[in-house]
Amino acid sequence: MLALENALIPTHYALELTIDPAEQGFSAVATIALEERVSGATSFALHCKDLTITEATLDDSLQLKVAAQSDNEQVVFSTPDGQPIPADSSHSLRIVYTGKVNDVRTARDKTLGLFRANYMREDGGNAGADSYIYATHCQPSFARRFLPCVDEPAVKATFQLTITSLARFTAVSVSPVDSVAKLDDDKRSTTTFHKTELLPVSLFGFVLGDLERISLELPGEGDEKPLPISVYSPLRVAQATYAMDIAQKYIPLLQQFFGCAFPAPKLDFVLLPFLNDMVMENFSMITVQMDFLLLSPQSLANEQVRNQTLQLVVHEMVHQWMGNYLSFDSWEHLAFNESFATFLAYDLISKHEDGINIWESDNYLNNELGGTMLADSDLQTSKSIYDAFHSQREARTRLGVTTNEIFDPVSYQKGITMLRSLQLSTGESFFQQAIAAVFAETKQFHDVAVKPMDIFTKMGEVLKSQNVANFVSSWTKLPGLPVVSVSTTVDETSKQLTSTLTQHRFFAADNIDAEFKKDEIEDVPYHIALMTQLPGGEADDKNTLMTDRSLKLNYRVTALNSRAQGYYRVSYETQECYDEICKELTLGNISDLTLLKIFQDLSYFIGNKFFQLPVHITGAMQILNHIASAPADVKLGDLKLWKALAEGLSVMQTIVQAAVVHNRRAIITKISKLATKLSQKADNWSVEGIAKVQDGYELQTLSKIIALTSTTKPTQELCQELFKHIRQGPNNSVPIEIVSSVYMSISYQMTTIKEWKKLFELIKSSAGIASHISDDSGTPESQKTIMLQNLAITNLGFVTTEELVSKLLNFINTNIAAEGIENAFIGVNYNAQVVINKSSGLKVRDAVWKWFKLNHAQWKKTLSRGTNNNNTADERLEKITFMVLQMFVESGKMIEKYEHFDDIKSVWETLQREDRANTTIIAGFTK
Repeated sequence: MLALENALIPTHYALELTIDPAEQGFSAVATIALEERVSGATSFALHCKDLTITEATLDDSLQLKVAAQSDNEQVVFSTPDGQPIPADSSHSLRIVYTGKVNDVRTARDKTLGLFRANYMREDGGNAGADSYIYATHCQPSFARRFLPCVDEPAVKATFQLTITSLARFTAVSVSPVDSVAKLDDDKRSTTTFHKTELLPVSLFGFVLGDLERISLELPGEGDEKPLPISVYSPLRVAQATYAMDIAQKYIPLLQQFFGCAFPAPKLDFVLLPFLNDMVMENFSMITVQMDFLLLSPQSLANEQVRNQTLQLVVHEMVHQWMGNYLSFDSWEHLAFNESFATFLAYDLISKHEDGINIWESDNYLNNELGGTMLADSDLQTSKSIYDAFHSQREARTRLGVTTNEIFDPVSYQKGITMLRSLQLSTGESFFQQAIAAVFAETKQFHDVAVKPMDIFTKMGEVLKSQNVANFVSSWTKLPGLPVVSVSTTVDETSKQLTSTLTQHRFFAADNIDAEFKKDEIEDVPYHIALMTQLPGGEADDKNTLMTDRSLKLNYRVTALNSRAQGYYRVSYETQECYDEICKELTLGNISDLTLLKIFQDLSYFIGNKFFQLPVHITGAMQILNHIASAPADVKLGDLKLWKALAEGLSVMQTIVQAAVVHNRRAIITKISKLATKLSQKADNWSVEGIAKVQDGYELQTLSKIIALTSTTKPTQELCQELFKHIRQGPNNSVPIEIVSSVYMSISYQMTTIKEWKKLFELIKSSAGIASHISDDSGTPESQKTIMLQNLAITNLGFVTTEELVSKLLNFINTNIAAEGIENAFIGVNYNAQVVINKSSGLKVRDAVWKWFKLNHAQWKKTLSRGTNNNNTADERLEKITFMVLQMFVESGKMIEKYEHFDDIKSVWETLQREDRANTTIIAGFTK
């Protein structure tokens, strides 16, 4: 990763390799065409690692001195007596050398430079028992381990490779085979490859060894030659036909998108026993750790496996255009290179595969996009794409650094959504045409390595818009993510509803000091692709991009960031906004994803002292009440809003939790009544109906409704029936998604030891009931049993009699060293203020506090003895202490008077910090 200031720069490498499996190393001759950059120089350098150079000749006559510099992985070539290198525009350097082959025996061994795997063929194979695979892995800076070179992406050159080895070996490289000649003994042969396209050395490579092959030819269009597509594997190559099918389908689609033919005369996938990066997109020779593409019939029957393979293969083929034919001048742009490949793969797959829309999938929206937005909300760690790269300067310059070590996942995911937003705001056809125009400019975008901004500048020229480059610059240079506030009001003059949009930077409040002021942060306006939905369900094509702090619209909007594709949050801040949302819901104009996004954003505002407004809470409840108040003949299933409902009810659960901690029973009652109204509109509010539900989000919705109405008679009656089925069957009669909520309601209802034991017995062993629980995730029966036991522990504590509370506390005390035992406090924590002895006025929390003071000191000793890891013991004790102290969050003076307060002080202070969100929610609810 160290740049060279060179007088001579390579423009072509002719490499002759001799590889003998009987030897540990290899021998080679490299003839390198050099272009003179500085006249009068007496020396120049190339990158070089673990190579022994025995001869170096310039222009067939001048013997050069060779000085290895192992500290910076370079070799310096200099004239013998310090005379200047003869002035000329080009030179030829011939190097004779030997090198090491890195033996790889396990997945933990590094596959760097030229490496060899020695493995057993399943069929006995050639050579008796053992077979060999030699392969290269050059990215980011490992080509120097088998070839003296300028190992930097900014320098592009052509390559021509010749390999001499065993005649039985198959040789594959980044260009097609030109000839194969057997040597005199017929045991060896020499394979010569065609000259390559211009490439950075990191995309050059080869594979040599005992390989099987399957292939096909993709017909060319017009005067184009057919494109051979092959898969090579050391074994079971027939199991890679799915990858061939994908390539055959998507190469024409990629050619159409980029507006040019496949940029190489062939495409090979070479499967390797070991490869640290799992996949490497060498030019026209994609190397893959073989488990990813060798798929048995059983694996192919798994939809998830097929989809993962599809995404991988299309992603790597995108790289043949973007990243290979068009390559980047610095590893600074690694994240963008990967972002574009993923973006286009997702987009093409979503358009051309029935039943697959990755942009609207749970994995993309929740894990990839949602996870990145969450990480980018942290003021302490969030960096811009630009700053993320420059903060890695030390790591990038470290010798031997891998791509994984310089890859920033947040920049990568942010790049994907940036490209998606640009595509949607520009218009998909215009976006594609502009990309095609880039690839039509060979000299500008192929002959030299480029920067991503060069692409966007060119796209802007084609589209006659500066917004393209400015948009990308904004998302590259600014950290974090924006929040757009929407205020809809009646214009006094026109008497029409108008909307004002205002943007700021969004951030989470969790790790911020209480004294922090919102206006202390850098808050530069972003360029935001709004993706606005208007009344009637139409998209807004007038104002697609927001670049200033504020944007006033002389019309009303229904929702921003429709279908949840943009990288920003939306805060609806007036009652009229929620009225509009509810009106459009009635008309069926708001999709499940759009409403899901509204609730998701609300979940990040509610409890955040810097962003929560009272209207966020009332608005969330208004939307759910509106759904619950639909005409009697409209059921929840008719609305097709299961994802949104599940998220909206999660928001209600967050509010309930705050109300529980602060003993605001009126809030809990209000939300319970709302959930009861929803239960009355549920299509499958019965044991038989629930058993038939297939939609996971419908089950989540039903589970949350059960939890929020667990003390109501209809829910308790339903849960009694469900609990009977859980315990007695029949098989697969209760979905696992609702088991926890059923246990919670059952725990509430228990008043006798006999009843309590029915649930308690499931903690000791749930093996007997596992078959009664349906689970579409394919969880093994043994893991399902453990999961059910943990659910029983978690819900055992919702008891409200003195006898059962005492029984529960005794159980916890006896099993204090058991992993997860702190979860048994969830129920007692929830019922902390419930009176369990009317004559004395004893509350649940009073009994717990007495018990805690009596046993706390002993627990510390017990936990220290019961685990080999003191950190684990301390963490468990802190969790238990936290759960107990949470019952007294509004009784600070009492806790601080505790005689052993110093022992629990740090936990109490943590609780005070973490309770800020609950305090914010309660304050917002009462305003």
